[in-house]
Amino acid sequence: MIRSTSPDQLTGTLIVIPSANYPAVAAGTRVSPIDNGNLNRSYPGEADAEPTRQAAHFISRSLLPRADLVLDLHSGGSNSTYVPSMFLYRGPSQALWRRKVAAARAMALPYAVVVPPRLEPGSLSSAGDDAGILTLSTEPGGGGTVDRAVLTQAQNGLTALLVSEGVLRPGHSPADPGPERPGTIWIELVADSAVTTTVGGLFEPLVDPGEFVRAGTPVGRVHFLDELERPAAVFQAAVDGIVAIIRHPTFVRPGCHLVHVAPLLGEPQD
Repeated sequence: MIRSTSPDQLTGTLIVIPSANYPAVAAGTRVSPIDNGNLNRSYPGEADAEPTRQAAHFISRSLLPRADLVLDLHSGGSNSTYVPSMFLYRGPSQALWRRKVAAARAMALPYAVVVPPRLEPGSLSSAGDDAGILTLSTEPGGGGTVDRAVLTQAQNGLTALLVSEGVLRPGHSPADPGPERPGTIWIELVADSAVTTTVGGLFEPLVDPGEFVRAGTPVGRVHFLDELERPAAVFQAAVDGIVAIIRHPTFVRPGCHLVHVAPLLGEPQD
């Protein structure tokens, strides 16, 4: 986006932050090695706190007020793989929710994952909702890797979104248009979505991201490291839905979420 966009293609100001929590990005971790801070759990931050909360304070107090649209190009990182999706917090008002739905349609990622309002109070999405600014988040894949197909979907979707929101002038198009984009599948994370292990060991997934499963379907098993004769513990989906998230890495402890199954939603009405 930085290298391919020229000022004459813009109708306003485009602010790009390649890595908001640079120490964490450089370390390949969710949290900063400087202060163990997770930026997406640190908003609105504090000016006189540790570095991660200082960064959150600068973004929420200096950058957010300047924006009409905020897009957090977020992914599952090294801990999980998501279906390529827009990640939408419900609310905070009906008017802002309608804008979120319109933006998800414009970006047209394969999935739109709907979650409760203020799912994570310290997230950028919550900070944007608190400020009344259209704030969106994506989960394009994960697993600590880059998938070429997902990258193309994200690039094309970002261009379409910025054109629809009037940030880029009409006629701007990606270098690689890719295949025709199908309609977005709307799903929702609910209280029973998470399939959680009660034992430790090696996690073997039995399903793939995007697969539809029924309640009671085995979605993963955990093999015991020090009891080789003991059968693996099998864990089942509690709801019907799409396999939206699968955990990484393989070693798990009791309490780790293995899989999240998200029930299908009808597409929201205007």
